[in-house]
Amino acid sequence: MIAHFKLFVEAGDQEELHKFRVAVKKLRSFFVLAEHCNSSDGLLKSFEPVIKVFKQAGAVRDVYLKMKFSEQYQFASAGFRSEQQRLLATDIIEIRHYAKKDLRMFAKTYRRLHSHITRINNEAVVIFYQRQLYQIAQILSRKKFDEDLHTCRKKIKYLLYNYKPIGKKNAKGIALNVPYFDQLQKLIGNWHDKSSLIELASAKLSNHVDISTLKTEIEKQKQGITTHCNGFWSKAVQTN
Repeated sequence: MIAHFKLFVEAGDQEELHKFRVAVKKLRSFFVLAEHCNSSDGLLKSFEPVIKVFKQAGAVRDVYLKMKFSEQYQFASAGFRSEQQRLLATDIIEIRHYAKKDLRMFAKTYRRLHSHITRINNEAVVIFYQRQLYQIAQILSRKKFDEDLHTCRKKIKYLLYNYKPIGKKNAKGIALNVPYFDQLQKLIGNWHDKSSLIELASAKLSNHVDISTLKTEIEKQKQGITTHCNGFWSKAVQTN
């Protein structure tokens, strides 16, 4: 996590920023699991300063992706590009300004969290996976494409990020279909990104821009998600 943050600060590499955010998500997913299992209290609260930087990095990432997608779908006017470039430069300058302070905070947070992590109970891990799977199934059964579906993706990532280091060994009796869930979270992520782009086109750009191609792609993605979710329990997990 820290290495990726340093590389982004030094070179402004968007891929390093993405890797930093993924690393933070993985750590937060573990803390969600650990607190659920009652093995360690206060982990998420102690991790909040890192989440603050994570959100600042997310703002940079959002602007970058908006520029990328708007160019791809030919939405971007010269004025829009100029405004987004200004926002991107301003956000990166702010991150760099506080980078040394944030790096010290990362190290301090690591030491605090490391000293408070305790052994995770196996039965609690099983219950965590069962509850998350049930909640995911409930959201998917609604067949609605709204913010709850994006929340569902976060829950899927809790399962995926924790499965290899913890879940596979400790959640005995639950064999998660990792490729199935990985494909599902990608489908939902692509749908969410494209839907956000529609909102951007409507709010920021000319009413005359052609978004028909994008709308067609979104409808295909919805169909793909619906098909992928059919027979959820038979695909998602097998009980040993």
